Amino acid sequence: MASQWVAIRPKEPEHAGASVSIQAPHPRTGDPSRYVLQQDGVLLEVQKVEAEHKQSWLIGNSVQKNGVLYMMTPMDPLFVLLPVLAETRKKSAESDGRFVQYDSIFSDADDDQRYQSLHRLADIPGLPAQLGHLCDQQEYMKGEFVYRLNEDKTLKWLRLKVEAVADNVEKMPILLQFINEQLFDIDAPQTDTSIRSDAYTWAGIQVVSEYITDAWQEKLNQSYSLTNLKSQVEEHKKKQEIQFQNYVTHDPTEFAKAKREASDLSDQGSKKPKLSAGQKTLAKANIKGMKSLASFFAKK
Repeated sequence: MASQWVAIRPKEPEHAGASVSIQAPHPRTGDPSRYVLQQDGVLLEVQKVEAEHKQSWLIGNSVQKNGVLYMMTPMDPLFVLLPVLAETRKKSAESDGRFVQYDSIFSDADDDQRYQSLHRLADIPGLPAQLGHLCDQQEYMKGEFVYRLNEDKTLKWLRLKVEAVADNVEKMPILLQFINEQLFDIDAPQTDTSIRSDAYTWAGIQVVSEYITDAWQEKLNQSYSLTNLKSQVEEHKKKQEIQFQNYVTHDPTEFAKAKREASDLSDQGSKKPKLSAGQKTLAKANIKGMKSLASFFAKK
């Protein structure tokens, strides 16, 4: 019996041809990662979701021992190409680097065993035009261009990605929960609108940082000034320390009662959305790699 897997993926257009599975380095870690390229040019990132305990799937009248679930979600191919463009540029202290033809971006990468499947991305419709978000372009003959990575353009593009996430945080309970756990309760009535907006931006930075190298993360972090958010987080931390000291030095019963009453008042002014069973499961997803707020504000 042929191997089979259970996966969740976006619906393909009708009459779409067969998708292609490719392997390429993850844009942040460089580790081998699996992607699926649909015939319509949409690139899907494949993520493996595995329970801590053993489980199986019931498929029809059969049992599949491998209970792993694969999630396939659309991904901008420019994230995958960013490390490649940085390598092909060959920047030095004396030069901003070289321009390369479109095909050379992929053929040069083929010399590296890690990128041998990357040439399949070359046929994605509109990809040459998309490279303009990251690269300087020069037309060397009619309709033919050469490309060189431009750091200012790339940073602008990354900030647009951050804004896209920040603008949709309120629609994603998982991100709201992540902010509340890592920062403070931004749903509290006393939270200023500008502070909440900065918290959404911070969340966007964390998401985008999952797909860029440490060097690009540092540049992206430095392009933002979230000083008001930093002050709010520090104030919240001090309050927590005082509460802990009160717990240690006073009657724990009275402390718990006061904290419960304060929580009830906060809940009256702000009702948090209930998570579905699926959202609760996804909320437990591995967020390893996301930088803490402390590292975001650390001196460079």
